[in-house]
Amino acid sequence: MSKYISVALVGLAVALSGQAQADVVLNSTRFIYPAGQASISISARNGGERPALVRLWVDRGNLESRPEDDDAPFLVMPPMYLAAVGQNQQVRVLFTGTELPADRESLFWINLLDVPPLEGTEKDAEQVAVRSRLKLFYRPAGLPGSAETAIEQLDWRLLRTGNGYVLRASNASAYHLSFNEVHLQDAGRHYAAGAGTVAPFASQDFPVADLASPPRQPRALVLWITDHGALVRHEQELEPNP
Repeated sequence: MSKYISVALVGLAVALSGQAQADVVLNSTRFIYPAGQASISISARNGGERPALVRLWVDRGNLESRPEDDDAPFLVMPPMYLAAVGQNQQVRVLFTGTELPADRESLFWINLLDVPPLEGTEKDAEQVAVRSRLKLFYRPAGLPGSAETAIEQLDWRLLRTGNGYVLRASNASAYHLSFNEVHLQDAGRHYAAGAGTVAPFASQDFPVADLASPPRQPRALVLWITDHGALVRHEQELEPNP
C-alpha cells in the first residue's frame, strides 16, 4: 500500500466517471435492492493495466459525499480493497434496517472510487482518482403495478414558462422512471430536453432547448431505462400551442 495515498488526504484530485475513464467498473449501471433480502451481490472488475485501490460506499444523493460521511442505510463489504489487474471482486451490499417508505421506491447511490498508484515521487506526483456513481433502488414488497409497466403511468405536458418551454413529466407510479434522453418532436424536428429521473408520485420539468415558437404537432419522445439498463423508446402526443 506504500504506493498509494490515502483518499482522505488533501491534494488527491477526484474526477467523476463522466470526466475521466475509470479502470474499475461495476457489472451494471443500476441495482435493485428488494425489501426483505439480506443483501445483494455486485461485481467490480479492474479492466485497466495497473492495480488500483478501490473504495465503495452508498449515499443519499449528495455529490460531495465521502466514505466517512456516509449516512445511507447500507453497508458495503468490503468497503475498500486492492484490485489487481483483471481481478473480479464480489461485493455485498447490506441493508441496515432503517425504516424507509413502504409505498414507493427509495433512491440511493453506490459510489466507487478508483485510486491509481502514484506516478513518480510523492513530491511531484499527480494522482487523479475516478469516482463512479450508480443508482441503487430500494424496492419495497407489494408495490402496485410493476417496474416493467410503470412507464404507462407517466404523463407528459408541454408548458410555457418565463424562460421558454418545458416538458413536465408526472409520475403516478410507485417506481422511479429514468430517461437517457428526452426530446420534443414537432413537424419532423427534434428539440433536446436533457435527461433525468422522475421520482414516484412526483413531477419534474425538462427544459426544451431552442424552441422559440409554439409547436403545432408536439410529441414527447424519450428513451426510458429499464431495470436491466436497456433503452426503450416511448412516445406521447401532447396538446399543441400551450
